[in-house]
Amino acid sequence: MKSVAIILIFFILMVASSIFYWDSEKPIADESANLDDNESSYPADNESIHLDDGSNKVCFDDLCLGVEIASTSQEISRGLMHREGLDEGKGVLFVFGSERRHGFWMKNMKFSIDMIWIGSDGRVVHIERSVPACREDPCPGYAPSEKAKYVLETRANFSAENGIDIGSMAAIYTP
Repeated sequence: MKSVAIILIFFILMVASSIFYWDSEKPIADESANLDDNESSYPADNESIHLDDGSNKVCFDDLCLGVEIASTSQEISRGLMHREGLDEGKGVLFVFGSERRHGFWMKNMKFSIDMIWIGSDGRVVHIERSVPACREDPCPGYAPSEKAKYVLETRANFSAENGIDIGSMAAIYTP
């Protein structure tokens, strides 16, 4: 009887730890399921997610992009949903509290983008190029092969056109 109780406790602990691990590895972008699909809850075309006064930039050598900052859970979940596009020379920088393998998807997107994962040291660790908008559920997820603190979303083909590859260095400027 004692061995049955020990096995039962062991099984319960294994299930609980598996659930905790699974939950901690969910892409933060999946939180968008908690948002109201009513378009009025999303920013209008070209409306900043977070104040973009021109001082937020991500630079690769001499090439700089003006970026909107998404750092709260709601901003990160919303991302570029329901927007018509990104202007030339613009992007959105997702800023996370810690380095992880942050996953993204393209739910409610209207255009293709590049996703560039950047480590806390500024090194590009992963790139997904020309990721298409998701037209029907389930939407595929995209995750880096290494941990990253930032994800930069740009117009499609930006990274290839500008020679940005894994190992490239990014300088991030936010006031």
